[in-house]
Parts: sequence; structure tokens; C-alpha cells
Amino acid sequence: MAVIPKRYDPATLRWWGGRLTVDDPDTGRRVPVDSIQPTAPVAPLPAAAQAILDENPDLTREQAAAFLRITPATLSDWASKKRGPPYTDFGQMVRYPLAALAEWRALQMKNVVSTTEPEPVKRGRGRPRREPV
Repeated sequence: MAVIPKRYDPATLRWWGGRLTVDDPDTGRRVPVDSIQPTAPVAPLPAAAQAILDENPDLTREQAAAFLRITPATLSDWASKKRGPPYTDFGQMVRYPLAALAEWRALQMKNVVSTTEPEPVKRGRGRPRREPV
């Protein structure tokens, strides 16, 4: 009896609970990406290639959009305006490094608690007076 491999939809790729997850097509539950076992034996990559892949895995525009919880069209629009996260393109193939996406997303955080003491706000009444000449 042949085993039918599961086909995971890359559009369901999400960052959840501090881990990259994807929706299981059978149960609909989130499954950590690193726990998915390949259904067929895969030839190992050379050590140098595996090290590069481990350091910096790349995501497609759809996967990157799912990671950032925006639409792929928004990423495309940002790229045309030279905004948004860094990416590489090889002709029509666009890839977003996962590490760069996570770093860019962290830089977009607003209202981050600072460890330095804020300067006190000087409050006065009305407009400031002019210095006498």
C-alpha cells in the first residue's frame, strides 16, 4: 500500500508561539514546520550547502506575506516603492530571507518599552514668552 504524501499549503505558514507553523491539511491544526517529516527519502545536501540553508532559509512572497500577516500584493507594492522588508530577486523569482524578515518585523514595533529613563516634559501655561531685547 502506497503512502499518499500530505500537501501543506505554503499560504498557511504562520509565526505562532515563537515557532514557524503551517496548518495540517487533515486536522486543520497548526503544526511546527520543523516537526514535519519528509514523506519520501531525500538525498542529503552537501555540508556547505546545508550550512548556508540552515543559516538563511528563504521564503516565497506568499510565505513571507503569511509570516507578516499581510497580502502578497502589499509586499509587491512595497517592493515597487522600495519599502518593506529586504528581498532578492532572480528574474521573476522573489525570495525573502527569513532572518531578514524577522529582523525587519522587529524594527517595525511601536511603543516598545525603553530601558532608559524618559526626559521629564516641561509644562508651562500658554505660549512661551519672548525674551526682552
